Formats: sequence, structure tokens, C-alpha cells
Amino acid sequence: MRLRLYLIFGFLRFFAIGAAGFLILFFLAEVLSDLPDALRAHAPFHILPYLRHLPALFVEISPVITFLAALLLVSEMIRGNELRVLEVSGLSPYAVGTTLLGASLAVSLAVLWCADTAVPRFAAGATGSIPSGAIHFSSPSLTLSASRMTPEDELEDLLVCVETGSGQWCARARRARFDGSEWALLEASVWSFNASGDLVEHTTARRARIPIPLTPDLLRDMGRPADHLSAAQIRRLLRRLAALGVAPASLAVAAQERFAYPFLNLFILVAGLPLLFPRHRTVRVVVIGLAVLGSFFSYAVYSFGVALAKGGCLPPTAGVWMFHLLGSLFLTVSVLRDGPFSRIMAQRRR
Repeated sequence: MRLRLYLIFGFLRFFAIGAAGFLILFFLAEVLSDLPDALRAHAPFHILPYLRHLPALFVEISPVITFLAALLLVSEMIRGNELRVLEVSGLSPYAVGTTLLGASLAVSLAVLWCADTAVPRFAAGATGSIPSGAIHFSSPSLTLSASRMTPEDELEDLLVCVETGSGQWCARARRARFDGSEWALLEASVWSFNASGDLVEHTTARRARIPIPLTPDLLRDMGRPADHLSAAQIRRLLRRLAALGVAPASLAVAAQERFAYPFLNLFILVAGLPLLFPRHRTVRVVVIGLAVLGSFFSYAVYSFGVALAKGGCLPPTAGVWMFHLLGSLFLTVSVLRDGPFSRIMAQRRR
């Protein structure tokens, strides 16, 4: 047990050093990049928004820090011949690997708490409840876009398209107000299309009323970035939209990412274990280099799966968790092909 605790504390030490170093580096980079503009404009410069961004930054870079911490720990132990000492003391390479996985699982849970609790709380204090900028929403049955939502719950420069059983209708308006049951469009143009996509009717009006199944509070929540919402808020929003017959793929992907991204801390290490613990004698520089390249490859695979899920090419669960499944499969195939984790330091033939 003491040997496992020695490994865990060594891993956490490298993780803490790496996290502090990366956060300080990115914090100074953001501050120093914006400070000259504020000085030239003689505008007040506040440090608090940059501090509020640190939890989100920690979540984003945590998988890289986890993998680097494991690499640093193993490389230092190889340099000091500690792995052989641990093996002689009864801690096999397999136990070393499972201990590192347990430590990375603890890191994943901590990052999940940060992403679901700290990040939304700090973001809400920084931006408030009213979304800024444009609002875009898309689902198989409804597409809506507006340049902004005012504090009075009005939409400016609105464009909306709704699928019906017999075709589709689209409307454009300079401004739209919600009166409790329907949206009132000012200076509106409405186009109606049949099932074949042919234009059936085009009308213009100074004021038109259309049934859009979205209320201002729903649009306000959807206008906020997904990382500013907790997992419970995202699930409630999905249930409210499902009751209206609206199923946005981007929001469903965000609900899966809330759990999948923190667990990259675990599964990047799962996919990298065969590189850290080779069966045969291997040059350690090559092993560490391949492991570093593997971490960037992991991000590419994860981002590719998320893009497929957002584009509707894969279900949200399959796309977001694609790397996790592939990493587990890679580890399983490596173990079955080469047997259990072999001795780390191969004995020399006499």
C-alpha cells in the first residue's frame, strides 16, 4: 500500500506542478496581450475576468497535464531505476499501471466537479444571465437565427424556418416580440414552400404573428455557452425542448461532453499505457516521443468524433465517446496480444 501511495503522490506532485505552470503561463499571456490595448485606449483594466477564466482553462488543459504528469513520473523512475526496485519489492508493472489509472480517475472526477460547478458559477458572475452576441439554433424541424436578444426579450434581425407536414415556411423580420403565446414580427417577410421545395406564397407585412415553439427564457438559456450551464441545467433544457418537439444536436452533444471531456484524463492514459509499458526492450526516448504524439492524436480523434456528432453523422453518445471506446479497445488488444504487462526493465541475456 505504501508503494502505491508513493506512486500516487508522485503523480499528483507532477500534476500540481504542471497545472500551476500552465495556468500561470496562460494567465500572463492573456493579461499581457490585452493590457497594451487598454493602456492605449485609457480604459480601465480589470484582472477579475481573467481570474474567472482560470477554472475553464484548467478543465481544457487537464488531459495534457495528466498525461505529462504520468510521463514525467515514469521517466524519472526509469532514470533512477526505481521501477526495478518497485518490481523487486512486489509492485508489478501491472500494479504500477493500475495505480496510475486510479490516480487519473481521481483527477477526472475532480475535473468533472470543476467543469460542472466551478466553471458555470464563475462564468455566471462574469457574463450575467442575458446572452451577448448572436443567437443561433438549429434542429431537424426548426432553424432560428437572430443578431441579438435585447434585455426586453426582443429579437433583432430574426430569420426562422419551420418544417411542417406539408412543406416548410420561413420568415424574416427586423424585430420580434413575444406576447405570451406567439411571436409578433415587425416588418416581416414570410415565404411558404411545398414538400418539393417550390415557393407557394410570399407575403410581407408591417406586423405578423407566427407560432414559434420557443419562449424567450428558452432562447436565453440556449444563447448561453454550454460550458456556462451545469449538467442538470442542460438536461432540463433538453427535456423542455423535447416537449416542444425540438431536438438540437449541439445541445445533446454538449450534455455528453460534460462527462466525456473530464474523463479524457483517464482514457488518454488508458490509450497510452501500452506505450509506457512495452513488452520488449525499447529505447525510452522513442517510447516517450510516441506517447507525446499519442496525446495530440487523442485530441484529434476526440474532436473528430464530436464534429461527427454535431453534424448528425453519428449519435451524440457514439461520437463524443468514440475516443474513449477506441482507447479501451487499443489497450485490450495490446494486452491480449502481448499478454499481461511484462517486466519494464528487460533482463539482459547471459
